[in-house]
Amino acid sequence: MATTNTLQKTLDRKTWEFMTPVPVATLAGSHVISSNSEDPYALQMYIVSTTAQYLFLPKEDAWLQIATVTLGGTLSAGATGTYVSVGPTGTATAGSATTMTTNLTIPGSLVGYTVRITAGAGAGRQATILYNTTGANAVFTFTASGTVLDATSVYEIRSGRFYVWNAGTMSATSFQYYDVATNTWTARSVTSAPATFATDGKMISTSGVSQFVTGTATAGAASTLTNSAKTWTVNQWTNYQIRLTGGTGAGQKRVIASNTGTIITTTAIWTINPDATSTYVIEGDENAIYLLGNAVVTLFKYSISGNSWSTLTPGAARAGAAGLATSGQWVRRQPEADW
Repeated sequence: MATTNTLQKTLDRKTWEFMTPVPVATLAGSHVISSNSEDPYALQMYIVSTTAQYLFLPKEDAWLQIATVTLGGTLSAGATGTYVSVGPTGTATAGSATTMTTNLTIPGSLVGYTVRITAGAGAGRQATILYNTTGANAVFTFTASGTVLDATSVYEIRSGRFYVWNAGTMSATSFQYYDVATNTWTARSVTSAPATFATDGKMISTSGVSQFVTGTATAGAASTLTNSAKTWTVNQWTNYQIRLTGGTGAGQKRVIASNTGTIITTTAIWTINPDATSTYVIEGDENAIYLLGNAVVTLFKYSISGNSWSTLTPGAARAGAAGLATSGQWVRRQPEADW
């Protein structure tokens, strides 16, 4: 009887291993931006220069050719970037229990990535892409579900975007994101961000698989969700995100403005108010990117939806400015309010 060999190379061994070199020689300021644990391919973006960018697939030890872009500024100390789980969003043009027709042009395979339906028919549904067509109006195929999608279904593809912040004097092309699904670059605003960036810094996203609390609401109103079974610390969830995963209002997500022991208050009203059927999750705010460094104390915050920058004052003053060798990290899956 024939035997199929399904053995594969051991991953995450505690040994050094030679990998395929980057196709272009590195320069001062070259750096890697890692995707998060939600990305099934563990993609790594390598910013080699202001005109050369590549994706590396660790599981295949291979470099992926992508659309390149010219970044404004100078690739040097201060160049940084981050990954956000949310990719393209839009409204389907057609659908069924197993398919969804998008209004997107998709050049390659997105098999393995997740699609969330945030409003309209199928709101709250989350499905993994089994197959997709390429080109204009790409069609995604999923496992059959009792939920039928149609032209009212608003979707969010969890294929990710790499946000790149270059150093030097900021210009209209110094801050851009690369969209994995569409293989395209888009420039973002630098208004109200630092005018120059010349010392080590770190860009941090709070997006990704970071579910701190799940539950079922006991009530809801225009900008609140109540769970009378909870005993939260007051305001421990301020600036986090609450997302309705099922029941009334499923698919919606809002940034949390404040909380009491049992009530979450959001910064914006719900489109459909939650009620006692609504299930929810509290997670990292997927609309926020933070930038620190440049030898200053100021922490900068970028709003993805607003394409705008603001500055934040720390609750407790920092002992020193973030400068040479600065780093930072979003502490994921940590339910303790002190973090």
